[in-house]
Amino acid sequence: MKHAILYIFLLILFTLPTASAADCLSEPEANAFPFHATLSLDATNYYLICNAKQLAAIDQNDETRAGNYLLGQDIDLSQYIADQGSFQIGRSGLGSEASELFTGIFNGNGQSISGYKDERKDDYYVALFGAAEQALFKNITIKNSHVLGKYYVSILVGKAVACQFENIKILKSSARGHRNVGLLAGSHEKIAAHDDRSNRLKQEIHETAFMKNVEVSGYFKVTGSHGGAITGLNQFLIDGAKSLSETYKLFGVGFHGYVVGYNSGKIMNLTYAPLDKVSYILHTKLSENLSRALFFACGNNLYDLDNSCRNAQVYKQKKWEKESAKLRQIQPDVPDYVLKDEGLIKRYFIY
Repeated sequence: MKHAILYIFLLILFTLPTASAADCLSEPEANAFPFHATLSLDATNYYLICNAKQLAAIDQNDETRAGNYLLGQDIDLSQYIADQGSFQIGRSGLGSEASELFTGIFNGNGQSISGYKDERKDDYYVALFGAAEQALFKNITIKNSHVLGKYYVSILVGKAVACQFENIKILKSSARGHRNVGLLAGSHEKIAAHDDRSNRLKQEIHETAFMKNVEVSGYFKVTGSHGGAITGLNQFLIDGAKSLSETYKLFGVGFHGYVVGYNSGKIMNLTYAPLDKVSYILHTKLSENLSRALFFACGNNLYDLDNSCRNAQVYKQKKWEKESAKLRQIQPDVPDYVLKDEGLIKRYFIY
């Protein structure tokens, strides 16, 4: 009897629908246009994405931006972008413009996207997904991709509002911008206070937002405020994050951090590259009027559930004395009172 039950279980398990590169070799389904096919996986109905053109088609209209998508195979975007120019999915309205947000599910299915490039130094929402709200991103790997913008700049999502991120890897990539810059998301923030939804509904939505099991590596540069390897601004739970970025540059006065720029969410289970291997250059001019908190791992960290951010800060404080000469070389105009005051050392990240 037990063997029969086990046999039935295995039969069901191995006959459940799954998606693979083989599905992308089949003829496209007419009813799935402009995507490849439709399929059901884990009780969710998806459109199958098999190439760069289909990926870009997600931004076709409000209906497609609300759909659920599954990556069927690895996609290299470099040739498509060279021929057609770069693209993004979703954007948040500026001024009187209407927002065009991605609100669906994007399941990378363990496949990878590479070669994404978008350089618009004066533009907002520069990312593969320019802006998203209450969207789910999972099982995604993006590598060898590069973006340059002004505000809300990232490889995956420029401005994320109350989204869910799970099992995400952004590898060997770079993000450069002025404000709200991160490799995974430029910002991950709450619904705006002026939104007409009730506070109770907003709270219910906010309780579902998180980042779990995320990893980034590469380079980021911020010339203004709110820059972090994972995200420039975080207002939700981050549980299980790995930052292996070994180079970043901070220019300007603001909240910056090696993992998160400005954090008012909850952070736990962080892993980051050995601190002595991290190369960072700060061109922030300090003055007595500077009141911004600049901590090493998490800028202005309010909730640090297992001291991941705080431990990195302690490491930085212990090294302060012997590194002061090196600091003088990097930043000759640092005032003497900063070097001598323990309290200021805790306030300023100028290592």
